[in-house]
Amino acid sequence: ARVFPKKEARVLTYELFLNLFKHATQQYASIKDTVYASLGESEPHAGIDAFLTDYLQANHKKISLFDEDSVAQELSQHHCTSDKLKLSKLSATDGVVKNFFKESLHFGWICSLSTPPFTIGSVLSEFDGNQYDVAPDSPQPSETSQIDYYVWPSLLLRGNVQKKGYLQLQGDS
Repeated sequence: ARVFPKKEARVLTYELFLNLFKHATQQYASIKDTVYASLGESEPHAGIDAFLTDYLQANHKKISLFDEDSVAQELSQHHCTSDKLKLSKLSATDGVVKNFFKESLHFGWICSLSTPPFTIGSVLSEFDGNQYDVAPDSPQPSETSQIDYYVWPSLLLRGNVQKKGYLQLQGDS
């Protein structure tokens, strides 16, 4: 197995999680569209949404939400921000990676089912202590702090931060 330097491993994990979260939310949207189409509904309907959410929350472990290998194949087409890394270097059959895929997809799925849905914080041009904390081994923020890379995204509900993300500031890491 390849051992990535800390920065590359963090960047890879962050981008992989974002792609898996996006995949899960798109999958939920597709299921919702299918249900609406089968009922002949084209406009949002609170009753249908509530029933679908309740049903999927109660039965999500019984429903085959994803196939890790097909997700891995789909994600392997994407490149990470770092030119040195490709997601295809990881195998979805590796135990740790497979568990990360499963938990990330499950988390994205559950966030999609909430009303309103949880979202992931955006990439910032400057450090914002309201949305992100610095990683424990990051230099402390100052007025001139520049973001080096993101370690973990923030979680938002209606645009309000529910859980801060983590980032690494430029400097010694």
